[in-house]
Amino acid sequence: FALVQALTHTRRGGRNWYRLATILCAGGILLSFSRGPILALIISTFGMAIFLPPLRKILLYACALAVLASAAAWPVIGERIQSRLNEVENVTARFKLWEVGLYMFADNPILGVGLSRYAQHQADTMRHNQLEPFTEFGGAIDKVGTVDEHFIQLAAETGLLGIGTYSALLVVFFLAMLRVWRRHPNPQGRYCALALATGGFNYLFNGLTISSYVLFVITLMFILFLAL
Repeated sequence: FALVQALTHTRRGGRNWYRLATILCAGGILLSFSRGPILALIISTFGMAIFLPPLRKILLYACALAVLASAAAWPVIGERIQSRLNEVENVTARFKLWEVGLYMFADNPILGVGLSRYAQHQADTMRHNQLEPFTEFGGAIDKVGTVDEHFIQLAAETGLLGIGTYSALLVVFFLAMLRVWRRHPNPQGRYCALALATGGFNYLFNGLTISSYVLFVITLMFILFLAL
């Protein structure tokens, strides 16, 4: 939203404030060194450039600046980046969590095990289906409370009824944003729809590697997006 308003706000002072907000938001995501959010930021920004021509030139300059800044900062951040790229335990543990979530869904396909009850059924599901034990991070499976995948965990906890209803809600949301983009007479209304659709995409894309809906603040913001 901040990026869209930074390019389209009708007042120069407002655009400057939104530019500052965009820098703070993007900088926070980049400094997190979290692969999912960074990839979501890149994809959504390039996607918005399709609909916002002024953003295209900015992206060219930003890419060039990012390359120069990365080269200059590599002595400081290089080790951290290489560590994140070479991290294997995090990936293998996530695959095992996804497997547990899918088996839990298969065991309770209609209603699931109940919202926010995944952690209580995790160990039983592993024993019942004779799944490979966790060896990652010292095998501390009792400290893991989520599947680390938004859609698998929602399916495991709410079953076909829950994931089906959620999917239908998302379809309605994105179709509504598309309709606003095509038909709204006010450009600001169309830009708002673009920002909301992009925010929704980012929320769902990040859900591929984290169980987004168990994070209260993030999910509350997404619900407010839907309300708008």
